[in-house]
Amino acid sequence: MSADRDALSGVMHFPADHPVFADHFPGDPVVPGSLLVDAFLQEARRRCPEFHPAGAGNFRFRHFVRPGSYAYTLERGWTPDGPILRCALRDAAGRRLATGELYG
Repeated sequence: MSADRDALSGVMHFPADHPVFADHFPGDPVVPGSLLVDAFLQEARRRCPEFHPAGAGNFRFRHFVRPGSYAYTLERGWTPDGPILRCALRDAAGRRLATGELYG
């Protein structure tokens, strides 16, 4: 994992034996969008303890995310309403799979 002043990065893991894949979808598992947003919220709480998530928005799920490991970034910023974390999940080739924002 790496960190600088404005961005954090790391790896998210979605294990194939996670119980959600029994229903989403058997034989062709896909990580649900709600699980992706929750994973970003967990990373934000873990990596940015001073940031207090109060909402999420603008999430776009650009490609299916399958069980496995993926690179993520949390980019810190500010809006007139307060702090924001811009989230992105990428595959090994660098393709954006999901993007969104967490509001503080």
